[in-house]
Amino acid sequence: MTRKRPVAIISMNPTLYEFVYDRANRERMKTLTNLVSPDCVPPNELRNQDLSQIEVLFTSWGSPHLSAETLGRMPNLKLVLYAAGSVKGLVGEGFWGRGLKLSSAWRANALPVIEFTFALI
Repeated sequence: MTRKRPVAIISMNPTLYEFVYDRANRERMKTLTNLVSPDCVPPNELRNQDLSQIEVLFTSWGSPHLSAETLGRMPNLKLVLYAAGSVKGLVGEGFWGRGLKLSSAWRANALPVIEFTFALI
């Protein structure tokens, strides 16, 4: 039995895309999901995309804001993978009531931020 791969899209600041998601991770994303675009879709170009089948959103710094309008265009969204820290600027109020899963890299970012701050002091 072949398991269906979830439909996914990558949307974030395109200049940071290859920095955040290295080649090995980009290849893994392609094998684990059915990407609607092989590359990063800038957030301002999402309005030109059919998002109705998207189940997984890969994102990071410069992510699209997941407002009620954006979420309304993604009725099948189940998982947001955010390769950055705080999700405060990412999600709107409508996000939490939909039962979506959200993963953040806050823990991986915490120690470098603390060390940098301490070095500046």
